[in-house]
Amino acid sequence: MTRYVRRASQSHRTPRFTVGRDHHGWWVVHDGAGLVGGIFASEDAAMHFAMGECARSACRVRRAARSEVVELGSFTSDTAGPLTQRQFRPDPGHR
Repeated sequence: MTRYVRRASQSHRTPRFTVGRDHHGWWVVHDGAGLVGGIFASEDAAMHFAMGECARSACRVRRAARSEVVELGSFTSDTAGPLTQRQFRPDPGHR
């Protein structure tokens, strides 16, 4: 897989987009501005979307740590609510 993301230590600006998995294991793009985002079939597709959005404006993309859950509001969480990020509890049987 191609690495698109700059590490946080290399940049002092807060990234606009976070790419990671939700608690179901789906790939999610979370927009810090709350304007766009989505659920994707693969990490590459999610990164492609986020980087495409960044091409239209100056922004950064961050890949969430494996232990981090990235939810897309009521679309991916089990309860309706705002976009959130929380700690991931991996399912041993899920890849």
